[in-house]
Amino acid sequence: MSYKKFAGLNTLGWVQRLLLLLTLGWLLPVGAPAWAADTHIVDQVEIDTSGERTRIRIDFNVPLQYINHAPQSNGDKIVLQLRPLVTSQTTDVDFAHPETLNWTPTPGVPLQQMRYEGGTDRGVQIGIYFKKVTDFEVQPSPDARSLSILLPKVEVPAPPPTAPTPAEPTPGISKPHPEIIPTLPALPEDRLKSLLEEARQAMSGGNYPQAIQIYTKILQHQDTGKHQDAQEYLGLARERNGQAAQAKMEYERYLQTYPVGDGAERVRQRLSGLVTARQAPQGKLREAGAEAGAEESAWEYSGNFSQFYRRDTSHIVEEDNFTNARTDETRVNMSSLSNDLDFNARRRGGPLEIQTRATGGYEVDFLDECEGQGDISRVTSLYADVQDTQRDVGGRFGRQTRNTGGVLGRFDGGLLSYQWKPTVKLNAVSGFPVDSSKDNVQTDRYFYGLSADLGTYAEAWDFVAFIIEQQVDSILDRRSVGGEARYFDPVKSLLSYVDYDISYMQLNTLLLLGNWNLPNQYTLNATIDIRESPILTTYNAIQGQGVDSW
Repeated sequence: MSYKKFAGLNTLGWVQRLLLLLTLGWLLPVGAPAWAADTHIVDQVEIDTSGERTRIRIDFNVPLQYINHAPQSNGDKIVLQLRPLVTSQTTDVDFAHPETLNWTPTPGVPLQQMRYEGGTDRGVQIGIYFKKVTDFEVQPSPDARSLSILLPKVEVPAPPPTAPTPAEPTPGISKPHPEIIPTLPALPEDRLKSLLEEARQAMSGGNYPQAIQIYTKILQHQDTGKHQDAQEYLGLARERNGQAAQAKMEYERYLQTYPVGDGAERVRQRLSGLVTARQAPQGKLREAGAEAGAEESAWEYSGNFSQFYRRDTSHIVEEDNFTNARTDETRVNMSSLSNDLDFNARRRGGPLEIQTRATGGYEVDFLDECEGQGDISRVTSLYADVQDTQRDVGGRFGRQTRNTGGVLGRFDGGLLSYQWKPTVKLNAVSGFPVDSSKDNVQTDRYFYGLSADLGTYAEAWDFVAFIIEQQVDSILDRRSVGGEARYFDPVKSLLSYVDYDISYMQLNTLLLLGNWNLPNQYTLNATIDIRESPILTTYNAIQGQGVDSW
């Protein structure tokens, strides 16, 4: 595991990196194995420290149903038991191959190692190892595409408090807002919880203007025990939004109201960092168009590299019954070295947040050309993700995996999203399906579709609706409509998914998945799974029918 953070990289630098990553995707050799055979089970690990508790979210490339975990709520490790959900994309997945998971080290998060331990199509394990014994809560998602680990906040040691000095007026920074006076009646508890969750999601997604609005709204109502957290996160949201003067004012207001405690030490540390940054010598003038503030231009790099040698031999003994002659022969069936790389580069802060990822490998075959399959290179992921936090729009471009909105796994293409309302997100997707990570871009099949993510409603319900069409050599391959409905609370969850092909007037998939946590650590799981396998498409329908061309 390696990790590096740099500040001050200019726009040209990250554009060059982005173009290099995307260009590499067109250099892949063509191969024939199925997509599922070379799929990484875990997509990525994200750490979010903006809420009341630290959240470690594990995203899956294939749907995994949570079964149980041990120990229950305290320890220096967690072993997660998960069950793969069989779909048209996962029937041939190799679940046995273990892998070390990559994450960005974060101060105050005692993670030591995370591993996908492997398994079978009936059950897999993920191990999470901490540097010390800690309390935790496991929170599976209702859609079986992710799982979260909630940890208590661990305070980072703060430097000795520095008395704030009056800041001189800074050009380009708007006048701080006046003090927020709570003149409105107290919010109902359920409404307050809903607002806090919306604010947490906004902070996690980098939508700092929305978080500022929500925390300000909370502070305008009478305090019911959440003003202290709201005041702190309001300052943090303004700081991350590039509003240094307003953030300084909110931090000072916090210290006036709550001068002692862990939160006060945390706020003093942030305030000290703001004051130090503003008093630092300017040096050369920034170039026109440069980002204001080192944090806004900071890049974070993380990744891992692994090697795995495989060797398989056979020892054959033959004996002639007539001559009693005995021959021994040793054959090498496999001798290869797999080299795997997972690299992430992320730029946080400011109006644009950018993430690039490259995941792939190269397998060296040591057998002779006539005996082995030759060297193999593969690219699992190669994309750039750009989010405009001020306009609530974003996009991901390149080789990526998506298992919602009607998309059936890995593809080369683009995904555009627009957060129209707090509970409505609109998506447009288009690209070329990828059967194997060993393949170059294959343009004979392409798809395009629209979807909407709706929720969360009543603090428990989320919905997805989609329509998607796929063409193969200019002939209709698939035209489907469908959606998802998800319910989640700490005790029970429900996922329903339907995919209906309106060109063939045929049901492709109907999935109902329920999970209920009973007393005494018992868990009840129920699944109803009706599907076409392989999924109904024109391309799949003609396989084996002797059709050579369209």
